[in-house]
Amino acid sequence: MRVMIHGGAGFIGTSVAERLRSLGDEVVIADRASRLARSGEEIRRYTCVDLGAGRIDYSGIDALIYLSSATLPATSMGSLSYDAEANIAPSLRIMEDAAEAGVPQVVFASSGGTVYGKATVLPIRETHPTHPLSAYGVSKLALERYLEILGRQSGVRTVSLRIANPYGPNQFRGAGVGAIAQFMHLISQGQAIHVWGDGSVVRDYLHVDDVADAFIAVCHAPVLDAGQYNVGSGGGVSLNELIDRIMRISGARCEIIYEDARSFDVPAVALDSGKLHDAVGWHPRIDLDRGLGQMWALLGK
Repeated sequence: MRVMIHGGAGFIGTSVAERLRSLGDEVVIADRASRLARSGEEIRRYTCVDLGAGRIDYSGIDALIYLSSATLPATSMGSLSYDAEANIAPSLRIMEDAAEAGVPQVVFASSGGTVYGKATVLPIRETHPTHPLSAYGVSKLALERYLEILGRQSGVRTVSLRIANPYGPNQFRGAGVGAIAQFMHLISQGQAIHVWGDGSVVRDYLHVDDVADAFIAVCHAPVLDAGQYNVGSGGGVSLNELIDRIMRISGARCEIIYEDARSFDVPAVALDSGKLHDAVGWHPRIDLDRGLGQMWALLGK
């Protein structure tokens, strides 16, 4: 299989690429030149496409994994119009180009942490109402809907994976998101952790290797219904509990400073991934304590 990963030089993309390569698939990384350069030597083992160099050639591509986003949940609130302009139309244009070029499937990285809004029941299933609190979530949801239309029009298999909060060692390189990596770095430096709100916000943390396995399972599935699938652990922990776990594993302590809560932060997220498991057999393999331990051990090297 020949897979193109749009936004493949980032945190999730490099993990997906490595997993695909280990299975013998050919990988094409499409990203901005600056991100390709920053990603290091490991990216050189793949065919790389500079997104600033012109129209993308989709010849021979069996699946497009779309990971790119111009904003984060927090930055999306600075300008609602910019978030829409930078994310929805450019992303949809790329997906349309891929469909017109004959790419048989498009797998989109949506957000299980933002598209649902305030949960009425946990864990959340795909049938839960969607009422995003951030512009980022609105853009993700809009692209899901456009993808459904594109799939019906073109016959391309379109799948949106609503991913929980991914974490993993590569976030130590300076990814713009990732509470776990940020907290570990601050704790290792003896610095204070700043928390928005009182620390009761609950998130579903999923190791990036499990996220990568979900993308691979979907791409390799011979038969799979189009639509949305949750990708999460099924449980959640509060920020306070997360910090306690990191301190217990590391044996280090630090000051916690609580800031005013943000209006766009969803109170609690935990995703039910039963639909994806039933469809392709996927389930998470790395529990949170094990993942935290692995990350802390790498940080100390």
